[in-house]
Amino acid sequence: MTQSSSEKRKKAARQRKKAKKPEKLEFVQDFIPVKSLQHGIIETTDGRYIRILEIEPINFMLRSGEEQFNIISSFASWLKISPMRLQFKSITRKADSDKHVAMIHEELEVEESEECRHLGEGYIRLIKDVGSREALTRRFFLIFQYEEIRRGDGDDFSQIYGMMQTAEQNARAYFLQCGNTILQPKDPDEATAEILYMFFNRRSCVDEPFSSRVNRVVVDTMVAKDKVIGVDPIPPIRMAHFLSPRGIDLTHHNYVVMDGLYYSFLFIKGNGYPGMVRAGWMSALINAGDGIDIDVQLRRENRSKTIEEPKPVSQSEPKEEVSLSDPVHETDQNSESGKEAQNRAEENAPEPKQPAAGNGQPTPEPKQPEPPKPTEPPAEPKQEETPVSAVEPESPKTIYDYAFDVEAIRSELIALGQSMGLTHITDDDGIPCTPDTCSWASPVTASESFQGNNLKRALQNYVTSMPSTIASYGGTQITCFTIYVRDNGGGSYTFYFLY
Repeated sequence: MTQSSSEKRKKAARQRKKAKKPEKLEFVQDFIPVKSLQHGIIETTDGRYIRILEIEPINFMLRSGEEQFNIISSFASWLKISPMRLQFKSITRKADSDKHVAMIHEELEVEESEECRHLGEGYIRLIKDVGSREALTRRFFLIFQYEEIRRGDGDDFSQIYGMMQTAEQNARAYFLQCGNTILQPKDPDEATAEILYMFFNRRSCVDEPFSSRVNRVVVDTMVAKDKVIGVDPIPPIRMAHFLSPRGIDLTHHNYVVMDGLYYSFLFIKGNGYPGMVRAGWMSALINAGDGIDIDVQLRRENRSKTIEEPKPVSQSEPKEEVSLSDPVHETDQNSESGKEAQNRAEENAPEPKQPAAGNGQPTPEPKQPEPPKPTEPPAEPKQEETPVSAVEPESPKTIYDYAFDVEAIRSELIALGQSMGLTHITDDDGIPCTPDTCSWASPVTASESFQGNNLKRALQNYVTSMPSTIASYGGTQITCFTIYVRDNGGGSYTFYFLY
């Protein structure tokens, strides 16, 4: 009896002690994975370095077919030398018309005409009415992170900054070819922090701009630490305090509450959409409406592995797997049949005659002078002088003159690349080297209006400058290459330096 009651008392005491134990508080700042921000580069709490660039959009659907093709080609070229991991983010919000309305109010205050003021007030009512229902604004961002080349490189921030700057300049140059402009803020740290603040505080950022949040956090910190504003220096403040929302609720399995807004996430896997789509196929998603953000995650993979070993969509849909792999097989078969047809055409082709470089016709044999006729009395024989124009052939043109000797030009450019220490190849892991399967940039087009020495200098500069150009943009060192020639018709050819 005594032992049993003693155990009960001890158990009750433990329960009371456990009940009095205060609950551990969790702060929103601990959920923000931002450690510091330097030179526009975000250092996360897990040791990664991230850069955010804002892109000015263009209306792709209003461009001509040729312009759309050039934009896609330039973008595809950049993807081949871009960082390994990329994220494109599109944010859609209701348009903020307050600044525009305030500007109209200022102009109406100095307007003398009563009719103009009346029209201006009606215009303001129209802006507020349309803006509250339909007006949307969209912002587009490119996000990438630093990739260590060797283990331990992440400890040197100067190297990290240099690599990130190179990747940014690379993207800036290629996006400019697409018609897009990457914004260049005066203060990268402030611009990046404002983007993060807008993302975490989608609701509060409307009423409290980032500058107001910074001032409020600084004042609260100074008061909490008994500092005098304007006299004492500002104490160190965690970056998360400037960015944190008013609250985060992660207790629900199908949605998240952050800053008073409800968020739900839909994920489309890599095999959840067609392997071949039309140009601008994501415009419908981007224009879906207010509150819908689109995030595209990209990770560069080995091209040979992804082409030759496609992953099946699912075991329950074998037809989809066949349809995904058929285009690859058809492409390989077409390329092989094209090679066989070309070989047969070369075998059956007659031996070409040696053309003159001037007009493509055989050079006529020079006329031999007739032997002199003897005369009586015998005298020194006289030979007829042949006119110079009859015996001297026209000065031959070079292979770079119209019409072009394409194979000779290609051979000369390949020899030039090999003299630079590059290895010439015609296929990569069994895949023929074409502009669709290899990287290339800024091809040179030969035509009747661009030929001769100008074309020769342009092609030679194109080959000799490509390795240094790619290296300056942060690309890998070029070791293998080939020269690909595309027949444009009408005697025009485009030369590609593939690597």
